[in-house]
Amino acid sequence: MTEREVVITTEIGYEGLFSVTDLLKLAKDWAVRKGYKISESEHYESVLPEGKKIDIEVELSKKLSDYAQSVISITYELEEVTERVVERAGKKQSLNQGKVAVYFEGLLKTDWEKRWEVKPTFYLIRKIFEQYVYSSAVGDFKKEVEEDVKYLKQNMSAFLNLYKV
Repeated sequence: MTEREVVITTEIGYEGLFSVTDLLKLAKDWAVRKGYKISESEHYESVLPEGKKIDIEVELSKKLSDYAQSVISITYELEEVTERVVERAGKKQSLNQGKVAVYFEGLLKTDWEKRWEVKPTFYLIRKIFEQYVYSSAVGDFKKEVEEDVKYLKQNMSAFLNLYKV
């Protein structure tokens, strides 16, 4: 069985002006540069009297080795999203206004190709191997997942802060 270990969970909260398309594009562009595969599992959008409510769930996955895989789950919750035309740097620009919550979860999947599950003996050998021989590599993989999530969070937070007045 593929084991999924949660390495890091974190979140961003923001309220004010922003661009929904640029926010989503930021994470997708970063994922492509870093070699992650992108899959959007959920995308819900509803129009309410106070504005749009948008829920998007994106999963980024990247093969670290034949044994380990990095998975970053990003959940966007956008509420009370409305269109606004504002003047920035002397130009009129169409932006969104609302509340943003972005949740990140960094996972490390081990034995994701299920090569060590053929027999119970192999599973036991895998556990011993993982604990004593491969522990430094697994630690490096966890560190890489954590760094990627922190970097993405920092960039998204900085991006949203650019819109603050």
